Amino acid sequence: AKSDATSVQRSDLRDAEPDEVLKDEPPGRRRPVAGKTVVKVVRRIRPPASSGGGPGLRRALPPADSVVLEPPGLRRALPAAPTGGVRGVPGLRRNLPRPEELESLATAERSSSSEAKTSVSHAAPLLPPAPPPGRTGEACYEVAGRVFKLPAKLVRAKPDTMLAKLLAKAEGGDPQRPIPLDVCPDRFHAILDWFRYGEMFLSRNHSVEALLRDAARLDLPEEVTINGIVRSTNVKQSAHKVGRTLVANVVSRWKDFNEFFSSILTAIEDHFQSVALQSSRASKPDEVQDAVAEEAFDFPRFVVQLFGEEGWLTPKQVCSAARARVLALKLEELGYECEFTDSDLVVGLPLHLQSEVSGNAAGSQEEPEEPQEEAAENGQEEVSRD
Repeated sequence: AKSDATSVQRSDLRDAEPDEVLKDEPPGRRRPVAGKTVVKVVRRIRPPASSGGGPGLRRALPPADSVVLEPPGLRRALPAAPTGGVRGVPGLRRNLPRPEELESLATAERSSSSEAKTSVSHAAPLLPPAPPPGRTGEACYEVAGRVFKLPAKLVRAKPDTMLAKLLAKAEGGDPQRPIPLDVCPDRFHAILDWFRYGEMFLSRNHSVEALLRDAARLDLPEEVTINGIVRSTNVKQSAHKVGRTLVANVVSRWKDFNEFFSSILTAIEDHFQSVALQSSRASKPDEVQDAVAEEAFDFPRFVVQLFGEEGWLTPKQVCSAARARVLALKLEELGYECEFTDSDLVVGLPLHLQSEVSGNAAGSQEEPEEPQEEAAENGQEEVSRD
């Protein structure tokens, strides 16, 4: 068959006319002649039989009838390569995915990214970051175990006060630790009101003098406003100090003051014991000594007679208004309630009803009187109606 194919090709080339061969074609390539059949002969190159392969050795090509024509663009799966790769093809990976597998992988990646976006959109909103410690803008003070907070800008606005100085020193330390202060916690809120409003507000059950002492200790201005009244924090020049000095000077010049004062206390105690003993019998109008106490349903008070028709009754003890006032002040220091009349010192006990303390006794409120003009108009209306 090989010899026949060779003879046919050669005979066809002999019969072709010379002018039909193109001169501009490259050598070794002839243009087919019309009406003639060109048969190409493919020669197989077989390697010589040998026991081992050497460099440059080519693999035997498969026979022509075993070759299957495939459409263009179709990729064939490469055979599985060993772990180290195919010899002669460096970097070749094993089990490369097919095009349909690549497409499925891309679809899965797109779906996973969309699900991730959806999960992010439905996630909880992010909270703002917490402020760093020490920058909250609050000044914290610890007073007797209680923590008081105030905007730091209000404290810094008063740089001469002790609170501002302590806050400036504490800024370099632990910001979470309150600044300790040694003052009364029940009055400290009034100090903070001064930083907020420029004046203090104090309830009746707290001492104004004690608050002034706190204000002076915390380096507040010399003049502060408490409940609408301007007061001085200068303790050295306070009226109370001057008054205490005055009382001390009067007592120092009063001879036998302690013995006289002790006798007054004994007489007061005996008086109220007798009131308790006489409480079981009815009192007569002529036996009532304290009419004011009887009308108010109160205990009869003790009376110290000071002045009479002939002058001071005890000129060696109470011989002036100053001594009478000092005697009353000393009794009030012990809790007694004192009141002066024209000639006597009346001493009572601090036993009051709540309505008397508040000043609104039950049933004592009288209806306000109508003005005369309104009463006259109402009388004219009643006459007209009649």
